[in-house]
Amino acid sequence: NNPSAPFLCCHSAAVHPTRNSMVVFGGKIGGGLISPHLFEFSFATQEWSRLGSAAQPLSPSARLQAIDPVAPTEGPLLYNHSAAIINNTMYIYGGYTYHQGNHQTL
Repeated sequence: NNPSAPFLCCHSAAVHPTRNSMVVFGGKIGGGLISPHLFEFSFATQEWSRLGSAAQPLSPSARLQAIDPVAPTEGPLLYNHSAAIINNTMYIYGGYTYHQGNHQTL
């Protein structure tokens, strides 16, 4: 099973050097829908895989959302955000949601 990542815009992507991959999170899918999914592109195999399995709401008080790309759960519905991977944690900063507006604080 080799799903490809859906067509996305306004997502974030970060290179995971120890896994030799790129991890893509969130963004808009089409028709204004927002993706909560993590996808990983393996540079070695040139294949996509979907990571995670359960939706996780973003707390209104959350200022920084951390997602583990090694053992992830699916994240909040965010778009126009940024991301960085440090060790085995993907940090998501800022962005917009449907219900809570923008998240510009750290």
